[in-house]
Amino acid sequence: MVSKPGQVSSLFIRLPQGTQQHRRRKHDNDNRETLSFEFSEEGNMTMITAKRLGLSFVVCLLLGSVSAAPIFAATVSACPLTGSYQTLLTMGSCSILDKIFTNFQFTPNSGGTAPLPTASGITYSLDVNATSEQLIGFEFNPGLSIVGDSINPSKFEDILIQMDVCVNSSGTTALCGGTLGPPEITSVHLLETGAILGSGSAATVTENYCLGHTGLVSCTTSGVLNATIGAPHQDALFGGVSVLSWRKDINVTVSLNGGIATISGVRDAVDESVPDPATLSFVGGGMVLLGMLRRRRA
Repeated sequence: MVSKPGQVSSLFIRLPQGTQQHRRRKHDNDNRETLSFEFSEEGNMTMITAKRLGLSFVVCLLLGSVSAAPIFAATVSACPLTGSYQTLLTMGSCSILDKIFTNFQFTPNSGGTAPLPTASGITYSLDVNATSEQLIGFEFNPGLSIVGDSINPSKFEDILIQMDVCVNSSGTTALCGGTLGPPEITSVHLLETGAILGSGSAATVTENYCLGHTGLVSCTTSGVLNATIGAPHQDALFGGVSVLSWRKDINVTVSLNGGIATISGVRDAVDESVPDPATLSFVGGGMVLLGMLRRRRA
């Protein structure tokens, strides 16, 4: 934006609704020239008005992202707040904030007269920055529950689920391809809720995760988390990545008459660890303007 001496120029950019009006004025040391910036709200747009008296100038606002709302690929819908794993399989891909979850897979197994688990029988609710850990993902209820009896004391139910997650950008597709967003995924979180009774009973969740890859392809594993009734909460921290794939093996087993094993909760989440985009926009714009003023003084 270029203006002549005394001319008022305006630039409209998208900023979060509810932004309050602010005015900033800077006087040069010789008090002969004044640079003022006025931030005023018009609907969901914010007008930045810049005025300099007695001197033409150039203002360059290099704001990487000035909208608080993430930019999603057109093919990716928001994940429903609640649903079943069948919901996710049917959608194929869905988004939570700026994360895309995709490539959902489901493989059930059972033995010893235990019923075969179904994708519609696994319900979930979303993690959307709901805890102090700023988690984004799913809280699954696999609904696994078996009891050994005198005729069939040995039974098991097993569910293998797999998915990819990536940071979205304007060029990202539903399959986490193309240009990915910044490497802001810094951890994976596993939490099991269940119960066991009797010798030989077990309720376990084993998670394999692969950093920087989709579908666990070209990567044997980056790490393994094992959750049990005695140690139900397992986390893994790492340097930031833009995409990862993980697979969870959820299993309940009994081997004696009267043995019980249940799993009613499995967390499948990553850590969201970056500032709000609107905050970054204001900080970035302020740094640019401060640099311009310093250059003028020099």
